[in-house]
Amino acid sequence: MFTATLFKSEYRDAQGQWHNSRHDRRYITNILGGKEYTSLTFPNIAYRIEY
Repeated sequence: MFTATLFKSEYRDAQGQWHNSRHDRRYITNILGGKEYTSLTFPNIAYRIEY
């Protein structure tokens, strides 16, 4: 699964001016993958690996 988010992080100071915050990276991307394995000796137990 691949996700992407676009955003703008700003704050307003005491004088009313807008400034970029230190968290303003403008975008974030995430990649998630995984595989599920089943046990041959214990068929009711499943293993899940996420990375």
